[in-house]
Amino acid sequence: MKRNIVSFIVILAVSTSVLFAQTDTEPLRMRYGVFGDFNFNIHTSNFPKLPNVDNCCKNFSGGIGTGPSLGGLFEMPFSEEFLFSIRAGWYSIGALLRETEATEVLLPSDELVDGEFEHRLDAGFSTISLEPMIGSQLFDNFFLYAGVNLGFLIQSDYSQKEQITKPTDYGVFNDSTKKRVRNDSSGTIEQAAGFLTSLKVGASYELPLNRDRTLLAAPEVSFTYGLTNIVNGLIWKVSTLSIGVAIKYSPKETIPVKEELRKRYEIDTITIKSPDIAENSFRQGNSVFKEKKTERIQNLIITNEIYKRTDTLYVIDRTALSTKLTTYAVYENNRREKAISFHLSQQYVTQGFSLLPFVFFDKNSAEIPARYRNLKTKDGFDIDSLEVNPVVYHQNVLNIIGRRMLENKNTGIVITGFADAASENGDCELAKKRANEVRNYLMEFWGIKPDRILITRSDKNCVPEIFTRTQNEFGYADNRQVMITTEDNELLQPIIKNRYIEITDMPVRALEHEVISNPKENVSSWSLDEYQVQDESLYNKEGNGNPDILRQDITEGFANSLVGGKNLVVNTVIKDKYGSNSYSEFSIPVQKDTSEFEVQRLTLAIFKVSGDILRDIDKKAIQNFIKNLRPGDSISVTGYTDQLGGDAYNMNLSSNRARNVCDYIRQLTDYKKHSAEITQCLGVGFTKKPPQIYSYELPEERFLSRIVQIEIRRRWR
Repeated sequence: MKRNIVSFIVILAVSTSVLFAQTDTEPLRMRYGVFGDFNFNIHTSNFPKLPNVDNCCKNFSGGIGTGPSLGGLFEMPFSEEFLFSIRAGWYSIGALLRETEATEVLLPSDELVDGEFEHRLDAGFSTISLEPMIGSQLFDNFFLYAGVNLGFLIQSDYSQKEQITKPTDYGVFNDSTKKRVRNDSSGTIEQAAGFLTSLKVGASYELPLNRDRTLLAAPEVSFTYGLTNIVNGLIWKVSTLSIGVAIKYSPKETIPVKEELRKRYEIDTITIKSPDIAENSFRQGNSVFKEKKTERIQNLIITNEIYKRTDTLYVIDRTALSTKLTTYAVYENNRREKAISFHLSQQYVTQGFSLLPFVFFDKNSAEIPARYRNLKTKDGFDIDSLEVNPVVYHQNVLNIIGRRMLENKNTGIVITGFADAASENGDCELAKKRANEVRNYLMEFWGIKPDRILITRSDKNCVPEIFTRTQNEFGYADNRQVMITTEDNELLQPIIKNRYIEITDMPVRALEHEVISNPKENVSSWSLDEYQVQDESLYNKEGNGNPDILRQDITEGFANSLVGGKNLVVNTVIKDKYGSNSYSEFSIPVQKDTSEFEVQRLTLAIFKVSGDILRDIDKKAIQNFIKNLRPGDSISVTGYTDQLGGDAYNMNLSSNRARNVCDYIRQLTDYKKHSAEITQCLGVGFTKKPPQIYSYELPEERFLSRIVQIEIRRRWR
């Protein structure tokens, strides 16, 4: 039976939702009202009689009844979909319980026949109940409820009787009563429960009764399932199926009228194109009041103040900055062509570099030239980290001597200052000042104690004992010097560089970077950067204006820094006066060929001016050098001079220097023992500079050109 009731509720709810479906949706509001339902009361029981009431019934198993329920309700939403509902009212939950039983009926003829009689119990119950529930709006206006019914029993009356039903109109009970009705009684049920609890579920659909939807009619159906017995000591519970309607009042909240002021702009934009502005820009014009308009949207009054405004847009109208970079290779004979490759030949060299023990000064000056004072601090100075170049070694001669004196605590030096006879009148005072400057540098910068430095003084002749006689500025500059001598070979011993890379052929002597920019007149600055690995610059330069052509002389240091097999990337950035940038890039493949021969090189000590005689120290050096010969080695001897003097004279002088060295080598036992071959014995004058000497401008470059170089060539792979 319960299953049938639940099915009925579901069918009723669906039918109601279809019948009253609508699309308007409003937020849930508070509502209160009244309800009236018609109840189908379903009693389930298992007892034979009421307390203290005679009855011969074997068992009352249940019954049904009807009755109304009336009351009030209050509902308060707590979210967009859920609300709390509470009802209070009077509920009639009575029912009629009937059971039929067979018996013998006494007829008027005193004959007993089979018959039936009915046990009839008419129970009148009513409660005052409170129903707290939670409601959910499943979809538009359709609600499901669930909660409890808490009832206080206010009526518990009964009337009962046992009456013969067959035969229908004659016969009596075969007992002492001899009547058709017996045990006929009524009254109040003893031991009736004072408080009842039930579970309740229900559904309703709200129908608006007015346009504002404040008055609602809500057809509803619900089912209450009894949990407690209605009479103490008896199994007797009441469930109720209720169908009815609730009338609800749901007042709308009074929404205050709001006023809002808005500004609207009617905007005209003027576009001005110009070639002289740095970037596009916008300038807002002044606002001028035009009119005021008011409109109302529900509870909002909007006042629109309308203004007119004219803005100006400035737009760049000029040729965009562009640039094109082309790099040209310049060869030894000044031949110039587009750089399609950068080719270098190199070899491994082991060489001893003689230390030139002079410091050269400017005319009439006792200040040590800046090229000798290139260190900011002596900390971290490392001879091995210097560029492999005799000129670089010489320009660090004071730092090299200072470092060696710190490492060799018992060594000492002698300093002699000189002045040129022609341009400085052999000024001895100037010569002394020069010597003192060198001494002070070693003491103050390198911390050498004064007693380790001796200055030789002269008041009559302060011209070098062996001096350059050429009567021009080059010759005069050679004689403006301070000479450093020592008996301690450690201080002035050659610098040995083992197996370093030397460029032997570098056809490209310069790169010329041609930059074409448009519009040229707008260019303000430029920068140029070269690299083989991104962010590892090998060469960079920058300047103002348009660069046109940038010349880059290729130094041996730059050539050595290149890696074969990787492109040299030249990148230029051009900026114009408006702040715009333009980029261009040029790429040059780099090829490096390494000779299969390794060179061991000896540079003989500097010859005297116009001298070609081998000193004992030179002969000793040659002997030690030849000891390293191996079978298959070849020897090359080259004599050099500076540019002072005539071409023929210098060619003859360099040839004599080379020949004297070759003649001496041929006499040596080690040379004969290894059957070595002198493949070259040549003087080149000053037509060809010694390795790493790039000019004859400085005195040290000229001194370092008065040499003979001996090379042993040996296959290493």
